[in-house]
Amino acid sequence: MQQQSSNRRPRRIFFLTILPERESGQITVYAALSFLIIMGISFLVLEGMRDYQISLLEEDAVAGAGEYIKANYDNALFARYHILALDPREKAYLETDAKEYFEGYYGADTFFGLSCLSVLADEQVAITDEDGKILKSEIREWMKYRKIREAGSVLKTFLLESDSADKGAKRWKAEIGRTDNESAGQDSSEGGDRASPESGDNPDPGKEENAVTDPESAKYRICFQEIRETLEMVMRSGTLYYVADDAGALSKLKVSLHELPSRKEGLAGPVLKSGETAFSFGNVRSLLPLFSADGAGEFDFDDGIRLLEDEYLTLSYAKDYFSSYLGEGEVVKKDQDDSEDHPAQHALAYEREYMICGSGSDLENLRTVVNRILLIRFTANYLYARTDSEISTEAKTMGACLSGILGLPEAEKAVELLLIGALAYGETLLEIHALLCGEKAALVKTSDNWNLTFANAANKLRDKSPVKNAGKMVSYEDYLTLFLIAGGSNKKLYYRMMDLMQLNIALEEPGFCMEEALFSFRLQAEFKTGKWFSRIPVFGLKAGPFLRIKPERIVTY
Repeated sequence: MQQQSSNRRPRRIFFLTILPERESGQITVYAALSFLIIMGISFLVLEGMRDYQISLLEEDAVAGAGEYIKANYDNALFARYHILALDPREKAYLETDAKEYFEGYYGADTFFGLSCLSVLADEQVAITDEDGKILKSEIREWMKYRKIREAGSVLKTFLLESDSADKGAKRWKAEIGRTDNESAGQDSSEGGDRASPESGDNPDPGKEENAVTDPESAKYRICFQEIRETLEMVMRSGTLYYVADDAGALSKLKVSLHELPSRKEGLAGPVLKSGETAFSFGNVRSLLPLFSADGAGEFDFDDGIRLLEDEYLTLSYAKDYFSSYLGEGEVVKKDQDDSEDHPAQHALAYEREYMICGSGSDLENLRTVVNRILLIRFTANYLYARTDSEISTEAKTMGACLSGILGLPEAEKAVELLLIGALAYGETLLEIHALLCGEKAALVKTSDNWNLTFANAANKLRDKSPVKNAGKMVSYEDYLTLFLIAGGSNKKLYYRMMDLMQLNIALEEPGFCMEEALFSFRLQAEFKTGKWFSRIPVFGLKAGPFLRIKPERIVTY
């Protein structure tokens, strides 16, 4: 029996635990709540993602609308001057064009269901705003794509010589005034029988009654008479008509300056003042205006150097894209279809001269520029002639002879100055004629490049003989650049550029106005779209019926 009981397998006892019915529902509730929370978060994330995508879509739509509007740039302005600005005729359609773009970009039946409520284009900036800085930036951006040449050393030397001549002119101006006062103060000890050199009754050494038998004195008298008659003939006909290669071909174009950008900015009037350039051969005081600082176009030397260095791109642009007396800019000829059937239209032929002087007449602008060149070159020529031993000696000898003929030996110094002035004036006329023929003249006068003597002056002036080519030479274009620098205010330069752009483009697009050509503006829009979920589960967040988005963008060229 014991053996059987030992072989019996042990019994396994299982216990079944039965949970109460109220605790078994907790898992189901917990799972349901977790699912609702996850679903609510998912809805919240989805709605947020949708809103974010819509905002990106609208930002992209406004940016695209800006580019769509920018495509309406003024084609004539860009083709001719490479300046980007909105066509003035499109200014009134900014909001309409934006809505048109939005309608093509999306529709109400799309996935997002967008619609545009309003469009606003404000904070408009025209190309004429910001004191010309906008035009300056556009010019610089364009010129970066062109081969940039370094500023020539000739122009810097030009500025140095002009500054030196101006300082020397002040010294000689004082000397002329002192000599004239001494001559004027001379009175006849015999009761005033002798006349002052300034007197209208001053004897003329060219008249027959003053003829002398001395062969040397007669030679000098005849020489002086020829020079005087030649120069007086030039003065009567006008300096411009003498120095111009073809006086009959001078431009007679005129324009009205009313409503031009420079006038609206209060920049009327020439950069350089006009001055009288003729002088009387009986009055040494008449030389003084030729040394006038205003007449000579005085400018701040340091500012001139700075402008040459900082604004070289602008000066190069002006030379390339605006015409002058000697012809159109180099790039204009290359870039434009300037054939005989389609010539470039110009309101003014002498455009860079206008940028310097600001007159509405081509003739007046050219005359003022020629006078400025005459005054500057006369100063340099006179200063050289006063220091040249050969010229000074001959002038002194002639002065002594002629003052003896007049019976006024005390006027010898005044006559000497007048003779040097006459020779320097004739030399200047000859050089300006060469400049206006497209040739060059010497920057610094030396014996190697001086052209006239008292013996040959009359003949060379009548024949308009060519000038000598020696040393550093300057051209008419160099003088135009100098005068643009001498203007002092680059604001005037940019606004007069805009004047010419407006005048020329208006020939192709009547009514074109630069201040209506926009450079930038702010584009604002308001959009709406329906919500996916009116209420977020669990969180109880109730959304509005629509989502409103107000993107904006600064549109600029």
